Amino acid sequence: MRLPDVDLQCFVAGEGPLVVLAHGFPDEPMTYRAQIHALADAGYRVVAPVMRGYAPSDESKSGRYGTSAIGDDLVALADAFSPNAKVHVVGHDWGAIAAFSAVAVAPERFSSLVTMAVPHAGALFPHFQRAEQIQRSWYIGMFQLPILAEARLAKDDLALVDRLFRDWSPGYDPTFEEMALIKAAIRPRIRAVLAYYRAIRSPKGWFGEDRERMFARVRVPATHIHGAEDGCIGIECCEGGEAFYDKGYRFVRLEGAGHFVTREKPDEVSEAILEQLARGA
Repeated sequence: MRLPDVDLQCFVAGEGPLVVLAHGFPDEPMTYRAQIHALADAGYRVVAPVMRGYAPSDESKSGRYGTSAIGDDLVALADAFSPNAKVHVVGHDWGAIAAFSAVAVAPERFSSLVTMAVPHAGALFPHFQRAEQIQRSWYIGMFQLPILAEARLAKDDLALVDRLFRDWSPGYDPTFEEMALIKAAIRPRIRAVLAYYRAIRSPKGWFGEDRERMFARVRVPATHIHGAEDGCIGIECCEGGEAFYDKGYRFVRLEGAGHFVTREKPDEVSEAILEQLARGA
């Protein structure tokens, strides 16, 4: 799909009301494989983009990877695939941040929101002052280091990606095929992937539109799904999240799951998404 600032490869399936599925890091659209089948079987049309910068989508022409840019991509996909009807949006990890951004700037375009693994910034950010979450988020600081971060991520065939999967979802053992797809999306685009994290520390990320969108109140019906054993964003970071939603909020805690809930608990995630879609229709 050709958008103003980037061309995105999109996986499309099914017919019916549109659901956009946005992936995070380190991941790729087939993290939603089970959900794509479930949604298509339930009568929805699914669009799962390879997010900007990840292969085989293009890198951003403007070099933008901040919250506003990735949110605008989801709004543009909604307009392109469903110009005359509202759209449901689902996001995991950075895809959740993109989804929050999209519904902040264009709430009239969306029927519902489902986020996973990254809760609303109003609930999350106070926890970055606590030692336990700072320890979990060590990689964010490392990703700010020019050249060194690129080398660290690329080293030993992206061995850091394997480590993050172990740390973030300690009870999950991804297959060789899963990791091959994930690494193929990152390997040729390491600088672009790191740019998501570096945008957080930019002036716009700290003070501008990116920050405004991250902290905006959610004005569509919403569900947040979180693994009880998430080693990236602790489940305690979700506490009080309901205070930032104006149109209804549901929290789904998945026992026995870590960060990559779409892969670890595919049936439970599909069920939770379908329940929210029915509420937000």
